[in-house]
Amino acid sequence: MVLAVSRSPPLFEGLKSLRHIHIDFTVPYAEVAPMPLSPNIPWSQLTSFDMSSESALLNFSDAAIILRQCRDLIELRIKIRGTAADLDTHSNLPIYLPFLRNMIIYGRLSLDPRHKPDLESLFDLLQVPALVCLEMIASHGIRPPLIASLVSVITRSRCKLEVLRISNYVRQKLTQHELEKLLVLLPDVRVLHTKAIHYGKGILHSMLQGEILVMLEDWSFHGSVSSIDLFDEIIQARGHARKAVRGVLVKAVMYNDQSPIEFDSQTQELDRRSKK
Repeated sequence: MVLAVSRSPPLFEGLKSLRHIHIDFTVPYAEVAPMPLSPNIPWSQLTSFDMSSESALLNFSDAAIILRQCRDLIELRIKIRGTAADLDTHSNLPIYLPFLRNMIIYGRLSLDPRHKPDLESLFDLLQVPALVCLEMIASHGIRPPLIASLVSVITRSRCKLEVLRISNYVRQKLTQHELEKLLVLLPDVRVLHTKAIHYGKGILHSMLQGEILVMLEDWSFHGSVSSIDLFDEIIQARGHARKAVRGVLVKAVMYNDQSPIEFDSQTQELDRRSKK
């Protein structure tokens, strides 16, 4: 069911078979809140929830209240803003979603240095043991604390991610240690899109040696021009079925300060335009 919400909450009595809700707004969410918290919405029976349209920006407190009622969710797509400071003292409890497999989450970086921003705050509460696909979009950049919170939720949940996409508008240069703490938790990941995150040579050497990301098939990242030859070695070692120990790279893109270098298994060659 897709809802175009104005100012009046819809009625859901008797819809015992309802499993999916997509909430959109014809006016900004702030003008209709707390409509999404309506007791008429059967949160406990949903397996899919989408509230990610341009105007559907949940505050953090409402998002936490809703998700605690959605224990049967399998798919979640949500856009949030705010910080854990929005929660009252009785709401800072874990959000346990035991069946959630796919999550796309949009967040904005808080400008208040006293509080963690939205995505970090949510990850600190989440437990998602069945999660296999995660896409996170941070509109003002990926900070080291956000990577630490992501590491925390993966470790706490013991989930086995197969797809991880991290999108943001600002290229980030994390320390090798910060990035490595995340990558070592991804032994099953097949798709890893981290276009705006810089990989140092230490991380790339670990990949070449088959120490991390051993099942990787589709990969994008940012690297320095001086790492192009090392990227080439990774492709030679892991982009050919007869040479790869486990996963075989089917597609890889290295973004840099010149132009992208792309590898496609159909051609078995690197596009070296940026090496001119």
